Amino acid sequence: MMVDRHNDDFEPVAWARGIPLGLTALLVLAHLVFALLAVAFREWPGLMEFAFSSEASLRGALWQWVTYPFLHLEVMSQLNPILFAIELLLFFSFGREVERYLGKRRFLALYALLALVPALVLTLLGPLMPSLLYGSRDLHFGIFIAFATLYPGVEFFFGLRAKWVAIGLVGFFGLFSLAQGGAAGYTALTTLLVDTAVAWALVQHLRGALELPRIPSFLPKRRKTPQRPPHHPPRETPTEEDPMSAIDPLLDKINQEGIKSLTPAERHRLAEARERLLNRPK
Repeated sequence: MMVDRHNDDFEPVAWARGIPLGLTALLVLAHLVFALLAVAFREWPGLMEFAFSSEASLRGALWQWVTYPFLHLEVMSQLNPILFAIELLLFFSFGREVERYLGKRRFLALYALLALVPALVLTLLGPLMPSLLYGSRDLHFGIFIAFATLYPGVEFFFGLRAKWVAIGLVGFFGLFSLAQGGAAGYTALTTLLVDTAVAWALVQHLRGALELPRIPSFLPKRRKTPQRPPHHPPRETPTEEDPMSAIDPLLDKINQEGIKSLTPAERHRLAEARERLLNRPK
């Protein structure tokens, strides 16, 4: 596990009347505000300038790489506002757990890559496949893929584990995009596969389970003058983290609110700590 949790990166971003607000909550609020603005300015002819277009991107409209996830044109139909609300609810549930594990900076980097990498790929494919993209559905699905990568054993409905739910949803959405056909279908399929790959690869890299390729540098290397290594006193070997310190907050929560108040991720962490205590040498 390569994530260092002992810094302010795991503190709330803000507080509202004593309630901690994380980065996930602020992103949900931002999407709600921009969705309302899209409805209010739906007659504005320049609204589509904020959607991603591969043709416009090739002409230099790179701001669309950042604005398209916050352009929610789908909320203007009758059924899609309900689907949009469900999307934000699921994003808040899974994104909060991913943010707790990665920290604010790494979570924001993941969120940015889930928006920018599909835009880059679609821009490169623009001469072969013109594409138009707006909304955050695939981006937030990538957050769920990150959650399933972090906690593959968490059980959902009918006892299905998160890993298999993620694989099934990728297959279902992929087949649906292929059945849709045309430029819209291939754009949706490309975005789905790219976001899935980015979320899985980055989380595995941060956990130390995957080494990402490094970008080669074509600049000449500077010669370094050999220096004597500084003398450091020997450090004490760090002791293994006490499992009780990891489950004390969960036990306090159970005492105050009951075991049903634990989230699936917290139940998973409690089970891991219990196994470490059982396997601990006497």
